[in-house]
Amino acid sequence: MKDLRQFDIDIVALRDNRAYEFEYRIGDDFFTFFETDLVQSGQCTAKVELTKGVSMLTAKLHITGFIGLLCDRSLDPFDYPIEVHHTLYFKFGDVEGDDTDDVIMIARTTSTLNLAKYLYEFVGLEVPMKKLHPRYQTEPDADDVLVYSSSAEPEPETDAAGSLEDSLRQLQDKYKNRNKQ
Repeated sequence: MKDLRQFDIDIVALRDNRAYEFEYRIGDDFFTFFETDLVQSGQCTAKVELTKGVSMLTAKLHITGFIGLLCDRSLDPFDYPIEVHHTLYFKFGDVEGDDTDDVIMIARTTSTLNLAKYLYEFVGLEVPMKKLHPRYQTEPDADDVLVYSSSAEPEPETDAAGSLEDSLRQLQDKYKNRNKQ
């Protein structure tokens, strides 16, 4: 894959208030194009339902397939299944930029919209923090077990009200003894 033009959508040709469907095959060439270590291989299908309105575009993304990951424990490669459902809003404005995670401002003069970056980002969000080969996922993980060890003996708990009463009696006895003298 020399470039990502196949992910371009000619938004000028789309009519307002209509929904359009696009389908993309995402393979190893797609992932290697981004030159990051996050996802390097996989086979996915991305279905995009794009609705063009007067002031914005709504893109509903549905990505299914698998991505190739390396196990953190054994460094063995394995296929990790993914399924992504996400909605992006492209709002027409004077300045381009990201308003929020889901709302992207695009210039009114924009003629094409390339979805490759967004597809890659949403696939990347599916990568788990701890990448474990399926054969290790049934084993208890040492990181998940909390072990507490102490050589000191725990102090016995005392009743706060009881210790207060004892202190009060001691003061009363001391006062009585002082008055007797």
